[in-house]
Amino acid sequence: MIHQLKNRNFYLLVLADSILFVASLFLAYAVRFAFSIPNSQCRYILMVLPWIISVKLVIFFLMGAYRGMWRYISLTDVQCLAKASFMASIVIVAGITVLNRFHGYPRSVFVADSVFTLFFCVSSRAAIRLAYAHYRHLLEPFESATSNTVPLHITRILIIGAGDAADKIIREVQGKARSSYEIVCCLDDDASKHYRSLLGIPVRGPVARLAHFAKHFNVREVLIAMPSVDGVRMREIVGLCEDAGLPFRTLPSLTSLIDGNVTINDLRPVNFEGASGFVGGLFSIQS
Repeated sequence: MIHQLKNRNFYLLVLADSILFVASLFLAYAVRFAFSIPNSQCRYILMVLPWIISVKLVIFFLMGAYRGMWRYISLTDVQCLAKASFMASIVIVAGITVLNRFHGYPRSVFVADSVFTLFFCVSSRAAIRLAYAHYRHLLEPFESATSNTVPLHITRILIIGAGDAADKIIREVQGKARSSYEIVCCLDDDASKHYRSLLGIPVRGPVARLAHFAKHFNVREVLIAMPSVDGVRMREIVGLCEDAGLPFRTLPSLTSLIDGNVTINDLRPVNFEGASGFVGGLFSIQS
């Protein structure tokens, strides 16, 4: 938790949240008074505003709402923000009750404020996630010093598989502002996934049409994101890759995927010893 204080992005997010906290309180008051806040209420707002901002920032920090929020947003993050917003509202209401017995403060305002706070915070983090995915170059100044190397060549990638393994790889590639990979489409034999999308990446059709889509999207490499596929099917997929004249790589194992140990760097070439050495339909992976 202390390490967050050394991250400059943490302070930018705190500043952004502080502005959102102010906006959520004023919006809550505006809704309460039909978007015509009486002048008499402005004094109460200014009195309570520093308390609200301070309480929310402290509780959000203590509850882990500022851990890894720049590039990713997930249901776990939303749950964390919801808990933090709810807890902050309880503390704020309790503090005003003790210090002022809630004199002059409509109670419904703080219920609405909690809802707007959650909405604004989730929306801001979702916007950051989308910005990293689609407008990476705009966020380059906020990248760490270790990410200053611009890739000399962008490799256009086609992923075979549109499940959990593909999801993990796409998230990692999209989360890197200077990734040397560009994922252009996925292929999967499950017809229910065709013409849908996975994290914005289109799922175009069956694996059998690899050559067609590789040419259409100007693909330069294939990633086989099917760690649990059997050896016979793997040989068929590899054959399609070879027929298309494309290099290909695959995930090490399903266990590594589940454990969260697989990254884009763990994708390895598939090495076949030939039919005679292919015992039991198993395949080996080059280290």
